[in-house]
Amino acid sequence: VGGIAELRNPSTSAVTLNVDVQGVFAPASVPGGARFVPVVRKRLVDTQADYGVVGPMTAGRAVTFQAAGRAGVPSTGVAAVLVAGRAINPDASTAETMWPGGLTRPSVTQLTPAATEPAGDLMVVVPGSTGRIGVRNAAGTTDLTVDAAGYFR
Repeated sequence: VGGIAELRNPSTSAVTLNVDVQGVFAPASVPGGARFVPVVRKRLVDTQADYGVVGPMTAGRAVTFQAAGRAGVPSTGVAAVLVAGRAINPDASTAETMWPGGLTRPSVTQLTPAATEPAGDLMVVVPGSTGRIGVRNAAGTTDLTVDAAGYFR
């Protein structure tokens, strides 16, 4: 509230905490603001089932998948998509990056699973001009699922 976040560690042990800011949310009435529209979660990608992306994500593999016009996300008028991404059965510690399809991949990663440990997170991703989102796996091989959870318009 008011641009301030409070983080607490209720244990007696020291912890290392990393906080990444993914964006600022403003009401649609504010210039540059957008309205969030939740959707019932629907799958956009499942590499185990060859749905949305065929085959597992191997080291260095970068692909795009269609987000706009699928899984409850409109085909036009979408400012960003809220996705739930999950790396499944990674055989090495890796990093997954998502970005607007058709643009240059950023250096910031959204998922960082350890070897043999699945990892998931919610991410706000702007689709590219054709409604596609890019995803890249940095190391090893992992399967990936991506679900649409909502969108901003």
